[in-house]
Amino acid sequence: MICTSQAKALITLSYGYANKPCRGMPPCGDGAAWIAGESVSWLLVMDAIGHGPVAHGITRLTLTSFSELIAQTSNTEIAADAVIRHLHSTLLNRHLDEQAAINLYRFDHIHGTAETVSIGNLVTYVINPKGITTLGSQNGMVGGRIPKTLNVQSLTLKDNTVLAVFSDGINSRDARDELGKYVYGPYSQRALTETARLLVEAFHRTYDDASCGLVRVRRSPI
Repeated sequence: MICTSQAKALITLSYGYANKPCRGMPPCGDGAAWIAGESVSWLLVMDAIGHGPVAHGITRLTLTSFSELIAQTSNTEIAADAVIRHLHSTLLNRHLDEQAAINLYRFDHIHGTAETVSIGNLVTYVINPKGITTLGSQNGMVGGRIPKTLNVQSLTLKDNTVLAVFSDGINSRDARDELGKYVYGPYSQRALTETARLLVEAFHRTYDDASCGLVRVRRSPI
């Protein structure tokens, strides 16, 4: 049997993120963390309750707790649902009514797969040149109430798949119809950070924090 750490990665990933605060209420309460590894990478996208400094503080605290947890577990030795439960306890135990919608993705480079847990009102689209699907999300708020059983969704990642994650400050229905134009064709080589910024600018709702996270998958020939 080949040790996972020595196996060749089937996929490589590129990432981009952008956000924009609610009009008149900076800083932004949406945030994201991208942790890239040789065999496993992580993406967390979140929308903290409220706006302005309070929401921003919840996001900073959550992202710090997430990054520290992944570092402590050597990146690969923890499941996505366990991460969500850790973050839930971190916020809940502060007794400050700090809550957030969170989508978490664990990418396995060796097997070309991903696991995702989604709590709250963020939307994830999985796009490829032939079509687009929407990943489901469970009701709840991390730090408030979450389901007893977390739904861990598994994905087999095809070449040139793009994951797009939107907070509810994005008009996601309109953005969904236009996504292919932003990530394929003449714009397929554009940096995803710039693509995310353009999507936020085009489809944000001014009365809410808005954000977009993007991951592109390139699959190596077997």
